[in-house]
Amino acid sequence: LGGDQQIGAMLVAGEVDAIFFFRDPFSSHAHIADIQALSRLVDCYQAYYGSNYRSASAVLSFMHGNLKKRTAHGKRCSVMKPVGMSDLAEAVQADYKST
Repeated sequence: LGGDQQIGAMLVAGEVDAIFFFRDPFSSHAHIADIQALSRLVDCYQAYYGSNYRSASAVLSFMHGNLKKRTAHGKRCSVMKPVGMSDLAEAVQADYKST
């Protein structure tokens, strides 16, 4: 598998909560279909996604803030899911499939 496909597999397996995928917006990419597939997976699994310096900085800042809050309460996690929801991806996918 290519790197972007391996990242997608890690996302589906629940091993990552955020992805930073930087690319040159001024040049064409031979594997644009793979990049788009990764982007769709990020949307489907509701992961944080940074595709440039500003968005990556915002994601890191937000996740760090969550980590500080949760660590203060004895929890070690930088991603906050709604109460009563064990898996955000399952809820989003179920809602999508119902339409």
